[in-house]
Amino acid sequence: MYSHKFNGPAWRYEIGYSIFGKDIVWVNGPFKAGESEITLFREAGLCNSLEPLECVECDSGYKGDVKLKNPSTGANRSEREQKSAVRARHKIVNGRLKQFAVLDQVFRHLSREQHGFCFKADVVITQLKFEFHGRLYNVVYHNH
Repeated sequence: MYSHKFNGPAWRYEIGYSIFGKDIVWVNGPFKAGESEITLFREAGLCNSLEPLECVECDSGYKGDVKLKNPSTGANRSEREQKSAVRARHKIVNGRLKQFAVLDQVFRHLSREQHGFCFKADVVITQLKFEFHGRLYNVVYHNH
């Protein structure tokens, strides 16, 4: 499905990649493309699925919740560099997910459920590639 309003895909997803375990650990969606990231985080499940002291590293688009650690929350240069490395690795995961073009091209089936099924199959295949063809690089990260 294509959104002429957003000049791109009509569906979006939340993807979580483990900082330490190097696995895709969270997939949620599809959601309409116009939903804000913070609304999805709070209302769609990830916020409520975190342990009491668990937080999420995110980009600067996510603001307004104590469980969100965006780039500006780094206390010093070392912490900001760690956050940058984590986000860069997550962007690689997103890029690998886009190799199947489920997110980039017009989806010919009108069903939201069908798109979700195809995307989740893409996630499983990407995770299996990590398992059998090598995981992404390690990052130095200390909980702050």
